[in-house]
Formats: sequence, structure tokens, C-alpha cells
Amino acid sequence: MEKVMNKALFEDVALKTKVTPRTVEEIFKVVCGFTAKTIKEGNFETVMIPFFGKFKAPAKRVQNRFNKRNHIHEIIRSNS
Repeated sequence: MEKVMNKALFEDVALKTKVTPRTVEEIFKVVCGFTAKTIKEGNFETVMIPFFGKFKAPAKRVQNRFNKRNHIHEIIRSNS
């Protein structure tokens, strides 16, 4: 079902932007890779993708990341 939904979405965007659905799919894959990389690098910035919306890391994941980082700094300080 996901592929059918993606196909319909790609076709809709293709009509609006006057490019082929295949081009929309290729652009989407590149943008998804960029989005995932930006979020995973720890910047936790919201990434806006035109026609697709805003993407951000879940709040719980961000909090866990900062808790781990703070815990590591506490261990380093206590060993100094």
C-alpha cells in the first residue's frame, strides 16, 4: 500500500511541477537522504521539504541524545 501511496504522491507533485514522476521520486530519495543525515548528525534541526512538509527528530530521541551526552560529560569530570 505504501508504494501505491508514494506513486500517487509522486504523480501529483509531478503534475504540479511539470516534471516526470520518476524525477520527483529521484529528488525525493536524495532529499530523504539529506534529511536523515541532518537529523542523525545531531543537529536536530527541522528540515523543510517543499511540497512534502517539515521533518524533525522526535522529541524523545532528542532528549535521550542530550541525556547521554550529559552523562558522558559527568563521567569524564568525575574521573578527572
